[in-house]
Amino acid sequence: MPRKDSDGSESKGHGMNDVIGIVLIGVAALFLLSLFSNHPGDLPFIKEDKDATERVIHNWIGPVGAYLAFALFFVFGAAAYLVPCFLLLYGMAQFMTSLEFLNRRWGWAVAMVVISMGMFDLHGSAMESLRSHINAPSAGGLLGMTLNRYLFLQLGPVGATITFLIIYLIGMLYLTNYSFKELIAALREMKPSFAGATS
Repeated sequence: MPRKDSDGSESKGHGMNDVIGIVLIGVAALFLLSLFSNHPGDLPFIKEDKDATERVIHNWIGPVGAYLAFALFFVFGAAAYLVPCFLLLYGMAQFMTSLEFLNRRWGWAVAMVVISMGMFDLHGSAMESLRSHINAPSAGGLLGMTLNRYLFLQLGPVGATITFLIIYLIGMLYLTNYSFKELIAALREMKPSFAGATS
């Protein structure tokens, strides 16, 4: 039976939010399983064992998942793991009142992914084994490599890192709906109680 608002009209907006939430959570699950079960040997143009006569699909989402994981890692690098996490979070926001504020701040989620791509590419030398495992052109993917080359590295490695950290911290503030002022106040309140417990 359709739900109705106080004026008797059907609550179509809430129904659509439910659909969007289910779709986002479902897509997040597909992406997450594809990424975590990624195996480079699943793809016909990447052969780890040249003597193998039959290709076995290791990806839990089958051939589609294998190509999906390859595309996500190639474009986003290791930051691809953030994509399903944010999709899941925004899917939950369609059902949970406490997370509704995220629907107005999706741009910061995009910024967090972009900054992560840049950071991973910038410090890719420390992530070479991961880059090799996900078969990406860079630890930050094609986008991270391109953004650093033409944008962020104009500030130099140190300047780019500082810029990444600034944007990352601001993004965390908006996505958690919390503030450093509240965190500092909470730590100050905990200090006297901790001192009393140890005395």
